[in-house]
Amino acid sequence: MTSFSIKIQITFLFLMWLSCSTNKPTAKKTVPIADNYRVAFYNVENLFDTIDDPKTDDNQYLPTSELVWTQDRYERKLQNLSQVIKSLGKEQTPPSILGMCEIENKKVLQDLLKFIPNGQNMGIVHRDSPDERGIDVGLLYDKNAVKILDSEFFTVNLTNDKTREILYTKAKLAQDELHIFVNHWSSRREGKEISEPKRMKAAQMVRNKIDKLFAKDPESKIIIMGDFNDEPTNKSITQGLKAQKPTGRFDDGQLYNLSQVWQQNGEGSYYYDGWNALDQIIVSGELLTDKKGLHTMPSKAQIYNEDWLTFYDKKYKVKRPSRFMSSRGKVYGGYSDHFPVYLELEVD
Repeated sequence: MTSFSIKIQITFLFLMWLSCSTNKPTAKKTVPIADNYRVAFYNVENLFDTIDDPKTDDNQYLPTSELVWTQDRYERKLQNLSQVIKSLGKEQTPPSILGMCEIENKKVLQDLLKFIPNGQNMGIVHRDSPDERGIDVGLLYDKNAVKILDSEFFTVNLTNDKTREILYTKAKLAQDELHIFVNHWSSRREGKEISEPKRMKAAQMVRNKIDKLFAKDPESKIIIMGDFNDEPTNKSITQGLKAQKPTGRFDDGQLYNLSQVWQQNGEGSYYYDGWNALDQIIVSGELLTDKKGLHTMPSKAQIYNEDWLTFYDKKYKVKRPSRFMSSRGKVYGGYSDHFPVYLELEVD
């Protein structure tokens, strides 16, 4: 056989191989698994649009109100909040899961995502709550990493009061099921005697759902986050939720408050006559003991209190969260009166 014939055969075999390889069926696209994920919570402080909702008391946040809540101010606040949310994740991307409170409606979340690069990749879980001011809780999630399996809203039935609902979401993240609760419990404005039973009622509602999850699977992976308007050592947390201090020994079927160390160290997410750890992250024992799937450790729960989120309070001589606007309408150009909090989840 001549060298020319050999070259022809080799060329023919190569073309046949190339044709077969290019005609192979493409693999089914799967959700990428990263080494770690961030789950965060942020009280964004009165994120209202400029449109009057006749069903709620939102008159304070209208262009004609004393606050002069104009479209320009609204968009500036959205822009500022988007900077925080981007920085909460990795490489200037939002966290994989972000619980939020003090949002007026789904529209403000949709508007917010317009200010975030690739915001179209973020999904929204939301429902209008019966709160008299019209502020709700909600959830943003990365659709490329998270699959929502179920969601439910729990109405806290209080006497002569309407408050925010509790959002429960079951999601799939890194091949694990993750149960997430987003909370914004009743404020302390009316005083402890009147307001504490309201927060206890919310705590018991969450605990009832958790008991059902544990009864079905003691190894359920659960994250409870939110603005609880109580400290980690208050009754609603320790007795209502039955969240324990993370001491080093962790058991399935139990809850551990990773924010309790913040309070012990004099740290917090909100400043009023000192630091308050109102925004908290509580997890089930399985997330602290499992090494096969999603897991974490107490030190992975942090307050996001970067310097650029603060202003220096000369009166109290402390750096505290920089607000966008005062209650009297003075624009500071900041973000919120709360710091975000977050939890790093790892996957092995």
